[in-house]
Amino acid sequence: MPPLKGADKIQRRLQALAKNMPKEILQAATIEAELVKTDSQKNYVPVDLGTLRGSATVTSKIEGGVISISIAYGGAAAPYALAIHEHLSSHSPPSWKKAQSVTFHPSGRGPKYLERPLFAAKPKMAEKIAERIEKKVKKIVESGAP
Repeated sequence: MPPLKGADKIQRRLQALAKNMPKEILQAATIEAELVKTDSQKNYVPVDLGTLRGSATVTSKIEGGVISISIAYGGAAAPYALAIHEHLSSHSPPSWKKAQSVTFHPSGRGPKYLERPLFAAKPKMAEKIAERIEKKVKKIVESGAP
C-alpha cells in the first residue's frame, strides 16, 4: 500500500494540536467562567454601592498538567463577600457584623450570588467547553496551519 499523501504534514498538525490542547481547554473553560461571573454580576450579586459586584475576578492557570479556574469576589474584602454569599444569621461570626446591614435588592439578588449561576451553568458547561474546542480544532484543520 502506498504511503498516505501528505501524511507528514497531517502528523505535524496533529502533534501541534495535541501540544496546544491544554491551552485550548484552559481558554474555553475560562470563557465559560467569565460567563458565569457576568451572570452573577448582572443578576444575583446584591447591589449597595457596587463595590462587591466590581470585585469579581476570574483567574486561570495550568500547573503540572492541572487546569485550575477560580471565580471569586471580594479581594481584600473577601470576608465581607463570604458573609453576604453565605447569608447572615444570628449564628454568623462576629467578623461579619458589617455585612448585616446589607439589604438585598433588586429582587432576586442576595445569598449564593455566585453559587446559583454556577450551578445553573454546570449541567451544560462541559458540553460548551467541548463545542468551543471543536470549533477551534475545525478552524485549525481547515486552515491547514500547524
